Amino acid sequence: MRKHGQNSRNCPQYNIYIVEKNSQDTKKSPRKAEKPDIDERIYNILDKAEKISVKLAQINEIRKKYNKKKNKKYKKNYKIDKKTGTVLLKKDKKAKKAKALKKYKPPKKKK
Repeated sequence: MRKHGQNSRNCPQYNIYIVEKNSQDTKKSPRKAEKPDIDERIYNILDKAEKISVKLAQINEIRKKYNKKKNKKYKKNYKIDKKTGTVLLKKDKKAKKAKALKKYKPPKKKK
């Protein structure tokens, strides 16, 4: 039922909308949509569920990689206090001193 349009008449006293049929509405389509069998419907549902699960697995894998990188970064810069459970910033490690280079001694000449 349509409320507005060219082929509808309004009956305000009863608040009823009357729809006149078009000549196109009375024609039947040459191909009538057949309902799929129960087997096909089950197969389609399972196929869609499988596709959804694959997409969710891909999203989960991306999320795990992101969390792994984030945790690695946190472990590098922070540590957790075992008594209180608070996150503490690690102290920066001091750079090691450069080792003194040994002087090159030329080989002794034989006489």
